[in-house]
Amino acid sequence: MKNLKNMRIKINFSKNNTPIHIDDSIDVLNSYINKCLGRLNQYHDNFSNYSISSMQGGKLNIITKFLNFNDGMYIIISTPDDNTKFINDIIYGIMKNPHFGYGMNFISFVPIDVDTFTTTKKGHPEFDYVQTISPILLKEKNGRKRLTFKNCDNFEEELTLRSVEKLKKYDENINLKNFKIEINNFKNNNKVKKYVSHNNDSKKRYENDCNMIRLKITGNNRTRKILYELGIGSSTGSGFGSVIVINKLNIS
Repeated sequence: MKNLKNMRIKINFSKNNTPIHIDDSIDVLNSYINKCLGRLNQYHDNFSNYSISSMQGGKLNIITKFLNFNDGMYIIISTPDDNTKFINDIIYGIMKNPHFGYGMNFISFVPIDVDTFTTTKKGHPEFDYVQTISPILLKEKNGRKRLTFKNCDNFEEELTLRSVEKLKKYDENINLKNFKIEINNFKNNNKVKKYVSHNNDSKKRYENDCNMIRLKITGNNRTRKILYELGIGSSTGSGFGSVIVINKLNIS
């Protein structure tokens, strides 16, 4: 069993001086991350035992669809492995490439933690309420369809199954007793579209239906914490599936 000491880092950048179109935002982020990790980095197209959020802190002009980060921009990077080579590589890469583009420059690294719910009522399993800060992308197996809670009748089961597969790939002996994912509070959930270029070719773009969603996740405390650091769903290393725990918020 792996020794668990989770790592989650908030990376702060200055404000932009050039707006970023919402449809270009994932490509802009991935271009920067690939630059930091190196063109031939070992992480590309491999299992992502880490999560990189989409760009956070921006305000969207609903008419022009451009994002502005007047108070600065940040991303959150996490991994369940203590002192992993990935964390070292990404920190080193950002220090070497402090210019994100669009006028934004690296400011600081701030370590943060995931506070999972640890107090249980007698006879009830542990659980967390989590909220996406980056949409969950769930790809249909053996197909090109993107699954959402609106087009997939068994979305909860599919998301639970994919998460179990990811957790087992990380640790084949992980505790999956009572593990389950459920949609919480439909009124706060939305289907969104995100565009991602294929092999950095801006002329070949995938249109992805994905999920900005609130979930109830039940199971072992360690298992839940690992899942949040890995990210939920597909392409977690490319700006999808990053979540925050919201147990202390009003979830009614």
